[in-house]
Amino acid sequence: MAIGLGWLLITQKTLMLSQRIALTLLILALFAGTLYFIMGLRRGFRKNRESMINKERALGMYDSGAYLEEISLLPEEYSQLKGRWSDHFHTLYVWLILVALALLILTWTSPKPMEDFVSKVKTEQVK
Repeated sequence: MAIGLGWLLITQKTLMLSQRIALTLLILALFAGTLYFIMGLRRGFRKNRESMINKERALGMYDSGAYLEEISLLPEEYSQLKGRWSDHFHTLYVWLILVALALLILTWTSPKPMEDFVSKVKTEQVK
């Protein structure tokens, strides 16, 4: 939707104020809805991870010597729940913010459509 909306904003004539306000509200509603959806996915992902780690602990997969001699079956860092900046949910948040900002900037700056530039160029017929 963002690509289509961006293309529409670039190729259309200047928008009236009421159109800009309506488009801003639409962009913000889509941003909020998508953000809420991704946050729900993140909560579900975290709960599933917690459940998996509890089962792995119960099976002794982090205990040295339980399955393999002198080492654990799984490394200890697999049992950590703390997120990293580079996880895919943080990347999605950053991407979502950048797309929303780009669309808002396009909405309010009204770039000149290519037709305006093309129409200013005069073409002469060679006889």
